Amino acid sequence: MILGQSLFDSVLDKVGRENSGGSQSEYSGRVSVRGLSSIFFGSGSPGAVPHPGNQPGNQTDTETVQAYLALNADGFEPVPEPVIDYSRFERITLREIEQDLAIAASDTRSALKAKRREFARLNHPDGVPEEWREAATMRMKTANLLIDQALRTSTRKPR
Repeated sequence: MILGQSLFDSVLDKVGRENSGGSQSEYSGRVSVRGLSSIFFGSGSPGAVPHPGNQPGNQTDTETVQAYLALNADGFEPVPEPVIDYSRFERITLREIEQDLAIAASDTRSALKAKRREFARLNHPDGVPEEWREAATMRMKTANLLIDQALRTSTRKPR
């Protein structure tokens, strides 16, 4: 900090003083972000240094935006949305959820916890469309009961 100002603020003040000493540029209200192809810019401080590509009458901004919007027309394929199969939410019986979890008597505690996390990642009600939330909630409740039961039996000491 230089006299109560950050380094950035002091540099901006110095540039503003240098610009106000000479002729005021008609572009001084625009600040560009050069690394983004000069298409993003905003209003800056009155002493801001303009980027040559942002001068009035220069068509680089318009051309860049048009080229960006025309990418699909030039043969670039958009990435297709993944097709999600929600038919698993029709499987809500105890037997079907047991099959989906594939809990084995030899599963360790960490394996059971990993199965719970994986099942939740695929079936949590917050991650599905509204029409499948009730079924997803039922699947999660049942899966949690089955995994809790398996965890209790895996920690039980033989008598």
